[in-house]
Amino acid sequence: MMLSQPLASPDADSRMMAPRIASGPRILVVEDDDDLLSMVVEFLHEEGFDVTGRADTVSGLVRLMTVGAEVLVLDWKMSGLDGFDLLTTLRRCYPDVPVIFTTAYATPEIGSRALASGAFSFLPKPFRREELMSHVRGAIRFSGSGPDGGGGDPEPLGKS
Repeated sequence: MMLSQPLASPDADSRMMAPRIASGPRILVVEDDDDLLSMVVEFLHEEGFDVTGRADTVSGLVRLMTVGAEVLVLDWKMSGLDGFDLLTTLRRCYPDVPVIFTTAYATPEIGSRALASGAFSFLPKPFRREELMSHVRGAIRFSGSGPDGGGGDPEPLGKS
């Protein structure tokens, strides 16, 4: 199933998704496409993750600063601060949080730039549920927050 069909809409006033609390690791999704944000949040919640969505980089950064996350799924093209701006800030302030960088404008150069800027992995859109889960599982193993502990897996996923 492609992650391009809406499951639910985020709150129209705040353009934020309420936390979907589960017992798994915390995941923050920062994506300005409301339908895709809703779908990714719902899917990750169904997989057992404690997941929250934000529709812009500033509210995503605030959420990360106040609540934290073990993994961040981050879109590139957004108004205001874009994904690269947030990624640069995250690498300075939260160097251990793996970032799965996504974009519909995928090129080899963008993928290389994302990885060189400190992204854990690069996931071009559209992506399949299985691809997202592969990246999320790898990021969780890398962060050491999964059931198998781990931490510091020397081989991040890179390009999918």
